[in-house]
Amino acid sequence: MIIGVDVDGVVADLHQAWLTRYNVEFEDNVRTKDVTDWGIHKFVKPEAQKRIYEYLHDPSLYLGVQPIEGALDGIRELHSLGHKIVFISNCNIPMASAKGKWLEYNGFLKHGPLIPIVGGAIRHGFKKLISVDVLIDDYQENLKDIPGAPVLFTNDQTPWNHEWRTFFALKVSGWEDVPPLIKTL
Repeated sequence: MIIGVDVDGVVADLHQAWLTRYNVEFEDNVRTKDVTDWGIHKFVKPEAQKRIYEYLHDPSLYLGVQPIEGALDGIRELHSLGHKIVFISNCNIPMASAKGKWLEYNGFLKHGPLIPIVGGAIRHGFKKLISVDVLIDDYQENLKDIPGAPVLFTNDQTPWNHEWRTFFALKVSGWEDVPPLIKTL
């Protein structure tokens, strides 16, 4: 099978680095678990509601990003089972390069390429244009109407999708659940 894997929130803990940068600049203490909706601007100070998204255009943001626990081991296992892995991410051109370097540095690109969906801004729904048998993503909108099986990635680091967990038959609550689920497909 060809397995599409979202980068941010699935293999890369972008929100921790993103919120750290915001908290330092705006002297706040927002944590990932506080962000219970995809619109992160709803959880920051009013004067930062535009600025919060500007961080996503700064490639240096990825210097502080850590891998999601178990992600590399899960990817290795899927690859060893003979699956083809494709990392898919919505981003602008500078961030596509930063994500590619991050994936390479952390050992992910040994198992599959990055396909950035570049448009200068987040483009929801474009992931359905990439033909995969399975798409693992933390944002429910990216899983609508895709050609393959949609797998919602949920854990304590993705509180924005908690309300959607009941809508998805295929969901995982961490990387330890991914290979066993894929084996059933």
